[in-house]
Amino acid sequence: PNPNPNPNPNPNPNPNPNPNPNPNPNPNPNPNPNPNPNPNPNLPLPVLPLSATALHLPCAPPPAD
Repeated sequence: PNPNPNPNPNPNPNPNPNPNPNPNPNPNPNPNPNPNPNPNPNLPLPVLPLSATALHLPCAPPPAD
C-alpha cells in the first residue's frame, strides 16, 4: 500500500551557508602612496660656476689629420 512513504525528505538542507567569507581580501591596498612628494617645489637649483670654454660648442668638428 505504501512502498516509499518518505523518499527524500531533505535532499540538501544547507548547500552553501557561507559562499564568500571574505568579500574584501585587500581593504587597504595603498593608504598613503606618497605622503610628501615635494614639500618645497620652488627651491632654486644650485648654480655651479662654469667657464666660457665649458659652455662653448664648436661650429664644426676639428679637421682630420
